[in-house]
Amino acid sequence: MGVTLVRRPFILRETIGMLYKYINGITFQSGLGGKKAVYGRDYSDAFARWGSCLQEMMEQVCGDVNVHDPVLRRFFTKTVCEDEEPCLADLVALSFTTLENPGFWENVEEVRRNWWKLLNNGGWISPNSTASLRFSSEPGSPGNLFKQVLALHYPAEFRLELYDALSEFDETLDLLAKTIEPYAKKLERRLEREQWLLDEICDKMEEILRGRDLLELIGEITAQEFIEGAGEETWLATSLMRGNILYMAMSGPSTFSRDHNVICMGCFVTPYSSMHKKVRSLDGICATLKCLSDHRRLEILQRLSKERSYCMELAESMGADSGNMSRTLALLHSFGFLSQEKEVFRTYYRTDRQVIHEFLEIFENTICGEG
Repeated sequence: MGVTLVRRPFILRETIGMLYKYINGITFQSGLGGKKAVYGRDYSDAFARWGSCLQEMMEQVCGDVNVHDPVLRRFFTKTVCEDEEPCLADLVALSFTTLENPGFWENVEEVRRNWWKLLNNGGWISPNSTASLRFSSEPGSPGNLFKQVLALHYPAEFRLELYDALSEFDETLDLLAKTIEPYAKKLERRLEREQWLLDEICDKMEEILRGRDLLELIGEITAQEFIEGAGEETWLATSLMRGNILYMAMSGPSTFSRDHNVICMGCFVTPYSSMHKKVRSLDGICATLKCLSDHRRLEILQRLSKERSYCMELAESMGADSGNMSRTLALLHSFGFLSQEKEVFRTYYRTDRQVIHEFLEIFENTICGEG
């Protein structure tokens, strides 16, 4: 799969990300504490440098933003659902960008075209949508637009808000664009003066990708398997203001892009920056702690932190049944605590220390309210 790294900012996306952070009181320093233990000095110093620049940029551009403005709050108040926290602007605009037009109004019109293209091609909103709307063209549509939105796993009040927005899509998009255009212009000028930031982030992304398969890398980040789209080419862009986002639109008949895949990866995303999504909520943390509350599982992690091993070898050395050992290894791997190294006849396991560090950080930030 050929990968083209897009070295330019997409102002519509960056403006929405900036206002989302500012209106919800999210700083770039949030969640960056303790990164050195996970990523090492090189990454943590880079994160701190980027975060400081982006924080200053956001405060300068948004200095006259009224966070209580009802229009801004309608579009940018975050909604907590499962492991994501989208806002209305995310779903209306960022779900339909293909990285073709970095200009603000060009991107707005691209969003409008893609929305109608999906509808006119028989696409319907998939109930698997989370931080962005996903479409399907397969049989099994829940019905008209109202029923499609009703099937989404969002809070009821937010679903009604989303339905109103999508049923008058052109008017909603125009209102969003006109409301945020002044901040988009200021942000664009500021980004032009800070070209070093995007250059440095893109250089770091190239370093991460060097000699790696992109989808395999994303599978490590998300603990999910992704199937390559129909397009042979993948366009990869970075997001500055939403540094922890990972957005994918694989090409195919149910998407607006039929010839290339689209991936937008936040500037703070690295192979070890995201654990399995099941540990990113209170319920997920409880499930993870339950997984770790077994003496035998902790002993396995302890052993595999010192030396890699495979199922039969571990079972014999620990006096355990091989079937039970296989299930235990699969469970620990599903939570991200074990990495796999597949060889011809065996699969070796090793404790992933970075993931251990990250879980402890997530746990602390969730309990202490710092994340």
